[in-house]
Amino acid sequence: MQATSLTSTTPGPAVVANKDISPLDLPETLSRILSFVDQTTLRTSAVLVSRLWLVTCRYQLVRELTWEECFSYRGEARILKRLPYVSRLCWIVQTRPSPLYTSPEVKAFKSLVQELKDIQERQIVSPSAHSEHAEQQEADNKRSLVCTKRSLVLIPRTLQELVLTVRLGGLERFTTLAPYLFTLTELRLQQFLEGTMQVGSILQACPHLRVLHLTAHHTLNLLAPWHAPPLDSDNLATTTTTTDDRPQLMVPLTTLVLENARFIQQEFEQFLSSTPHLRVLKLIKLQKVGHPSTFAGQIQYDCSRLINHLQRLNLQLRAFHLSVYDDPAANAAIEEMMTMTTTSYGSSSEWNFAADVSPTALKRGHQSDFPQPNRVSL
Repeated sequence: MQATSLTSTTPGPAVVANKDISPLDLPETLSRILSFVDQTTLRTSAVLVSRLWLVTCRYQLVRELTWEECFSYRGEARILKRLPYVSRLCWIVQTRPSPLYTSPEVKAFKSLVQELKDIQERQIVSPSAHSEHAEQQEADNKRSLVCTKRSLVLIPRTLQELVLTVRLGGLERFTTLAPYLFTLTELRLQQFLEGTMQVGSILQACPHLRVLHLTAHHTLNLLAPWHAPPLDSDNLATTTTTTDDRPQLMVPLTTLVLENARFIQQEFEQFLSSTPHLRVLKLIKLQKVGHPSTFAGQIQYDCSRLINHLQRLNLQLRAFHLSVYDDPAANAAIEEMMTMTTTSYGSSSEWNFAADVSPTALKRGHQSDFPQPNRVSL
């Protein structure tokens, strides 16, 4: 350690200034500073400026792992080894499906399912492994860069966010993964070809889900049931009674985005009655026509009735969008209703629409409405 003495013309004790260590080099100081930063700012605005900053915030960061297409055996093994330490997993397969049970993608997916199963079994056997490991890491961490670098990865985490992008068979893949997604809070499922999905099955597998994005390049048929059966014990979900005395589960969803979806409007309106915490609702390019095996004939949407239903529910929406695919007349009527609604309510807290109220505006730029927080990729 090097030091230098700062002297002046006035008599007095010399002040020693350290050239090597600044206050920002001390994890304790950084931790104190960052305690005043809220979670949203930390994830969306903060920049990783040093390894010490990273090690201080490692429990707040979202570690992301992307599994795209098919890796070699060595690459697959490396990803599976890192899976227990991530909070967000992106599974992306955009190629055409190969023959069943023989393609590398199918084998890789089976390996993923097996690893998630093993992780769940280890957590059941030792539920306190995370806290014990964290305490051990804190005890072992020194201020050397070697120890800092090693401590960044070896922190067991629970899977909270899943991005599933497939060409076909999204429902089948999710159903296979469902037993291991209980801790999920965010799900983004994108499918290229036409397919089906059940929101009720998703909510049953992921009772803590707060953000749900279901998108398709073609039609995505959403079948009943929309509701999951009531749980015996869940501090996030509460049960209420409907007009016909049947228990209805109140789900903790705050964001729901459906793109190119096709569904029965009455069933969807009943589902909205069980989402009191909903803040973002985007129904982008609702589809009327799809495979005849899902719904008989063409689906019709009464946009005026849907908007009136939302008003009766008194949801505190901060972002809302509604548009129908290939129906200029309906979209024009929606724009007019939105203008009348926002003018009538002004800037009241009951209806605070975002700038994407216009279907045409959202159609051009809805992708930019989903900011991605800073993430650490493994």
